[in-house]
Amino acid sequence: MGETDSITATNANRSFSALLRRIKLGEAVTITERGVPIARLVPVGGADAGDDEAARRREAALRLLAHLEAEPIAHIGKFDRNELYEDE
Repeated sequence: MGETDSITATNANRSFSALLRRIKLGEAVTITERGVPIARLVPVGGADAGDDEAARRREAALRLLAHLEAEPIAHIGKFDRNELYEDE
């Protein structure tokens, strides 16, 4: 995670919840306006630089989130709670 990702202020505003999830996972993000860096979001009290296990977990979580966000939404139709628990 040596390099900081950047995002435009407009896109940061549009996807603020997703941006906060990335920050919670330990990622630092630079916010730009017209290509100029104006702010940097970093996690509060992030893991120590020597904490390899925490860094591996953050990386794995970020890869999983990226994979899930790239997957198409499955449209399985309508169902109700009772159908989920029917005995066969």
